[in-house]
Amino acid sequence: MEIPKKLYEKNTNGKILYVRHGLTQYNKDRKTMDKKLLRIQEKYIDCQLNEDGIKSAKNLQKFFNKFEIEQIYVSPLYRALQTAYYIFQNHPKKNKFDIKIHPLISEKSTSVHDFCRKIKESKKDFNEKSEVSFNWKIFDDYFDNELKQNTFFLNFMDNLNDEKKREFLKKFKEDEKNYKKYEAALSEYGSDFLLESFKHLFLRNLEFKNFLKQTHKKTLNDINKKIVVITHSAFSKLATSIKAYSMDKINDYPDDCLKLNNCEVISMLI
Repeated sequence: MEIPKKLYEKNTNGKILYVRHGLTQYNKDRKTMDKKLLRIQEKYIDCQLNEDGIKSAKNLQKFFNKFEIEQIYVSPLYRALQTAYYIFQNHPKKNKFDIKIHPLISEKSTSVHDFCRKIKESKKDFNEKSEVSFNWKIFDDYFDNELKQNTFFLNFMDNLNDEKKREFLKKFKEDEKNYKKYEAALSEYGSDFLLESFKHLFLRNLEFKNFLKQTHKKTLNDINKKIVVITHSAFSKLATSIKAYSMDKINDYPDDCLKLNNCEVISMLI
C-alpha cells in the first residue's frame, strides 16, 4: 500500500472538505459524567444536536454559502443529517443540491450514542422533499431492507471475539427496538464495548476515499467546486493518520491523528 506524504490541511483550500457534526448533549456530558454509565443510557441513542450544536451548524452557513458545491455526503446518524440541514438550508443554490447519505462515513460504535434510531423516521425527516434534498439511494444499495437499515452499524463490527458479544448482537438484530433490554449486557463491557476494530475503521476510510476518487475522478483537480463530507470524530480522526498506513494492527489512534472539534472543517487530501 502506498503511504501518502500528506493527508490533510487545516484550511479549506482543498477540493474535499471534511466537517465534524455539531455538538450533542452526549458530547457535552462526556466531560462530566461517568463514561461507563454514559455509554449505555437509552436517552443518548442516536443523540440529536443540542442548542449549541444547532447554533454552530448555522454559524457555518455564511462560510459555506461562498463555495460552489459539487456534492455533499453525510453520515446516516441523526446528528450528521441535522448538521447538513442547518449548514445548507439557506445556501443560494440549495435547490440544486442532492445530499447523499453514505454509510461508510458513519461513526465507530463505542456506545449507544453511535446506534441509530429508526432509519424510517430519519428518512421521513430528511428526504428529497425536505427544504434541502436528501438522497438515500447509496445507503439503500448497501442495506436493502428495513431491519438491515435500522441495524446498519452492526455490519461494521468485526471485533466479535467472544460468544457473549455474538449472542448479544444476534438478539439485537432480532429485536432492535428494545434497547432498554440490553443495558445490563452493555454495562458488562463498559469501555471494552468496542465492536469495530480501529483497523476496520481505517479500511472503511480507505474504501470511502477510493469511492471519492472513482466517483469524482474527472473533477478532483477542480478545487473551486467543493465536495463536502459531514462525518464524525473517530472517522475523521483516523482519516488524518499517515502512520496507520504502515501498521498491521491498529489498537488505538496513532499519535499523528488530528481530532476535529464539533463543526470544525479541514481539507482532506486523497
